[in-house]
Amino acid sequence: MTKKDVLEDTYKFYSENPDQVGYADGGCQYLTKEGNKCALGRYMVDGRHQEFNGGALSLFNFFDLKSILCEEVNHIDDVDFWIEVQSWHDKFALTKDPVYFKKRYGELLLKYGEES
Repeated sequence: MTKKDVLEDTYKFYSENPDQVGYADGGCQYLTKEGNKCALGRYMVDGRHQEFNGGALSLFNFFDLKSILCEEVNHIDDVDFWIEVQSWHDKFALTKDPVYFKKRYGELLLKYGEES
């Protein structure tokens, strides 16, 4: 997958399944008890990192990025990209605002759409 693929997949998934956001117990989670996942969590391999309580940057300080991402995307080692994808998810999870979600999708496509 490319960065553009990740963005398209994330947009499509949460647009069609807004109740599947990784949000529970007052905050965003990589994996909820119900099995929902945040944007970054959807691309993680199973492991204890899914239970991490903190933002993406903190997560990457504790765990090696390539070791926690699934094979399809572990070549995308751009920490800033993953932080932006996660922030996009988090704001949508809190607001459920489809206008924001679509607008931010367009902005991220402009920024990352040509990168692999």
